[in-house]
Amino acid sequence: MSDRAKGYLVVLETDLRIEDDGKAIQDAILMIRGVQSCVPVPADIDSHIADARARRKLQTEMWDVLRRRDA
Repeated sequence: MSDRAKGYLVVLETDLRIEDDGKAIQDAILMIRGVQSCVPVPADIDSHIADARARRKLQTEMWDVLRRRDA
């Protein structure tokens, strides 16, 4: 028996204004066969904080790798 998916979560590269580019992306996703609905997820302070923390962690890890290489 094969695995089944109920849906897919699409993550955008950057936050978009829903009224501008976001609407075009939403319309494009709705054109995909089998898509029943496409609802934008609003950006909020929690996602901003999570992004900032992940970015800082990655920067720190990259610097650690570069420092080890020079040592």
